[in-house]
Amino acid sequence: MDKTFNAEPTKEFFISMLVRDINLRDAIGDLVDNCIDGALNLREDRNFSGLFIHITIDEDHFKISDNCGGIDFETAKSYAFRFGRPEEVKETKYSIGQFGIGMKRALFKMGNEFTVNSKATDNSFKMNVDVREWSKNEDDWSFPYQEKEEFDPPISVEDTGTTIYVNALNEDVKSAFADTIFKQTLQNELELDQLYNINRGLKITFNDIVLKAKRLKFDISEKFKIGHWEENFANGVKVKLMVGVSESNQDLGGWYIFCNDRLIVGPETTELTGWTGRGKGGVANYHHQYYRFRGYAFFSSEDSEKLPWNTTKTGMNPDSPIFKSVRGQMIEMMKSVINGFLNPLKKENESDYSGEKVLNSALEDTHQINIATTKNIEQFFAEDKSFTHPVPDTSRSRVPEGDTRIKYSADKHMVNKAKKVLKVNTNAEVGSLSFMYFVENEIGLDE
Repeated sequence: MDKTFNAEPTKEFFISMLVRDINLRDAIGDLVDNCIDGALNLREDRNFSGLFIHITIDEDHFKISDNCGGIDFETAKSYAFRFGRPEEVKETKYSIGQFGIGMKRALFKMGNEFTVNSKATDNSFKMNVDVREWSKNEDDWSFPYQEKEEFDPPISVEDTGTTIYVNALNEDVKSAFADTIFKQTLQNELELDQLYNINRGLKITFNDIVLKAKRLKFDISEKFKIGHWEENFANGVKVKLMVGVSESNQDLGGWYIFCNDRLIVGPETTELTGWTGRGKGGVANYHHQYYRFRGYAFFSSEDSEKLPWNTTKTGMNPDSPIFKSVRGQMIEMMKSVINGFLNPLKKENESDYSGEKVLNSALEDTHQINIATTKNIEQFFAEDKSFTHPVPDTSRSRVPEGDTRIKYSADKHMVNKAKKVLKVNTNAEVGSLSFMYFVENEIGLDE
């Protein structure tokens, strides 16, 4: 006598639960991540020049294609289309997608019919799936394939790749794909998510538009050096933090957090990364005074499951012991930039400041570097690991009672000549003496 109760899920219930907690943009992002993993298998040096991912959407279909190595037939047959990753499967080191649940979840999220054409160096296959028909057979969870071809001799890696079509789109997906705002938002998010990989040469197009990545910039000079910190945790997760300054821009300031080079959050300016407000354990709330702050956090692991991100790769897990530890370090590194440089910079720009504008002057002599493309970034690191910056002038910061402030700009070359003639060292002294010269010769001291 069978003394068990049947607890197997129906396919319709399984699909509905599978797609419930992921939005459409993140589902498409999962498919892009799978392409990136293919690129990683091809290029361990992460130079992605010559590799592409093309995405096309309209009200009737979705298509994504790449030339990132393809899916080998045995890989597809054994586990690529399984729900979850078997323990015996060899992992892609430093992956961001992984065959597991992401690809199937994304396909189910979008529509009722999908086609996969994939060509690896040794073979190719094609599969067509009608999800509605597949759902009717509760006993068979496999997906049928229609075509298979062996290549002898193997084809060139340059001729490999995968193309996925999704048709019979769900009604909400049709509506989203017809929405101009949705498409622009998707484009923006893909540019952010993959900015590091785009900077490394990967070409991603969206409806024939080539995606462009924002540059990960620091202002650098002999007086400005990057603050940095690195830690290798026992579970294999490696972390690198870098802090410094760049141009004042509300939309670009804050922390950028990457997991295996995929941007997870950023620019981030909330309590998650220590912008708590005064008296709450972090730093002040983000506002215009801090628009120059830049912080880049890189979490990496050969086993992506150990990274402190959430399952949809849309945020960090704030309860992770590793993230908690790193967050504390992020706060301390922020303080070195905010207290040591940005707060004094604000004082220099106040109307009643009369001292030498050491910090503003030093900023004019910086140049920008892009950390994603700069070789030997370590050459710009501070020797003691702390953010290095000029020391502000504290000799005179307030206008004496009865005086007022005069402010003007002048040619730097001529100002330097004036310093030599007047035998002074600061711009403020040039301004004061040149004003007195004007008073003596044009107004008169008795006026």
